[in-house]
Amino acid sequence: MNGETVSQAEQLRRRSQRLMLRIPIEVTGTGPDGVTFKEKTHTLTVNRHGASIALLTPVRVQSVLTVTNTTNLRSSSFTVITRIEKSTSGVPEWGIESAGLDPNFWGINFPDDSAKSGQGETVDVVLECQRCRSRLAAQMTPEQFKNLSPQPVLKRHCTKCAGTTVWTLNPGSSESRGAATPRPSVSPSLASSGA
Repeated sequence: MNGETVSQAEQLRRRSQRLMLRIPIEVTGTGPDGVTFKEKTHTLTVNRHGASIALLTPVRVQSVLTVTNTTNLRSSSFTVITRIEKSTSGVPEWGIESAGLDPNFWGINFPDDSAKSGQGETVDVVLECQRCRSRLAAQMTPEQFKNLSPQPVLKRHCTKCAGTTVWTLNPGSSESRGAATPRPSVSPSLASSGA
């Protein structure tokens, strides 16, 4: 079964662009012991179909979790598809996916999968419009990304503003792996207290 789970995780990775982005979330579900839990944590990477998340509470592959994006208060059901073996955050990491994920769940406009160039190496980034604060996932060549390094600002069309605006690299899209990260917090569910 573990090989099957890994292949599902690999399939998720290939299906859509994956962005290293820390988004605060709240996860509710049932642990392997049958106890309901609620945990405040964050994403490590996101894509059009799911995410990898840091989660202290143990869960089982194929279990269903409710994830709330605490930035925009949207909630959706996700299925746990894998436990990520090599943790980069110091806490257990899990791959989750949602079959019918709201395109605006993460607050990022992902490009259509058909719009991917597929030619040559690309760098995945999150850009933010400085006028309306819309965020979108974009791909750049390594050369384009390198040219942004001294001053991460560019001009491009914003569909929400209906014109050319100034965009910057979103700080969450280039999160340093060496930086200290706050630990998720776990709290037992109050559902059984009747309060």
